[in-house]
Amino acid sequence: MATPARSKGSRPTISEKISSYYGNVKSLLLGNDLTGRRQTCEENPFTSETQLTGFKRDQEEFHLKPVNVDLCRLKNREAHHAAEYEVPNLILRRGQAFDINIDFNRTYIKGQDAVSLKFVTGSRPTQSRGSVVPVVQVDRIQDGQWGFELAAVQEKSVTLRVSSGSDAIVGRYELFIDTQHLKDDIVEKWRYKHPDDIFILFNPWQKDDAVYLSGEPDRKEYVLNETGRIWLGSVEKYYVRPWNFGQFEYVCLIAAISILDRSELADRARGNPTLVTRTVCRA
Repeated sequence: MATPARSKGSRPTISEKISSYYGNVKSLLLGNDLTGRRQTCEENPFTSETQLTGFKRDQEEFHLKPVNVDLCRLKNREAHHAAEYEVPNLILRRGQAFDINIDFNRTYIKGQDAVSLKFVTGSRPTQSRGSVVPVVQVDRIQDGQWGFELAAVQEKSVTLRVSSGSDAIVGRYELFIDTQHLKDDIVEKWRYKHPDDIFILFNPWQKDDAVYLSGEPDRKEYVLNETGRIWLGSVEKYYVRPWNFGQFEYVCLIAAISILDRSELADRARGNPTLVTRTVCRA
């Protein structure tokens, strides 16, 4: 049986008021359409361009192909205060530099070969929403800004010194390495996708990060501490119990990222610690 339409000028029902109120509160908690809640309509998803084609087989010898990519996980994780995490992947803190070693199938030729990176996150990544981040070569990287510099070149091997943005989206990323070879006005392109995900977290050590803490004792206490205490009772009668945070356990990081992945939080809003905290607390 169809519900009769509400006559013009009549007052909204209680259920309509509740629905409207809930929608307004939800928007305040998660942000507006541009910076908070995820929009369902995306333009030009990155997944449609992940395959680069159009090269001829007889020119394949000119392609600059990565044959081995070393993310320097142990060194980078240690430098980014992420060595304690049980998740074996590369874990970084945003706004801080890290190294990547690349071995190519042939000698890298300056002036003819070019390398660029793309860090991709989210279920429907697009560059306009900040979930596809193109990273290009610069003369010198700046703290808190996306970019990379050629730290070393030795025949077939190069070392990239990469920096991420201090406001980067936190979460799980895929890494794509694009190469170009220019010869006789012909550009040969190749794209490599690294098989392992990369995790980028907030960075209390980066002064331009919104979660920055100036004191090292505070960072050890509130960021790196694995155990603590929880206070119970009332004002007049209280007691304390030990508490194991377990933040570095495998399941904890994966669970936190999964909560964000399944939330209505827009990709760009995942760089905002206030909106991220609200989303995780609501789960």
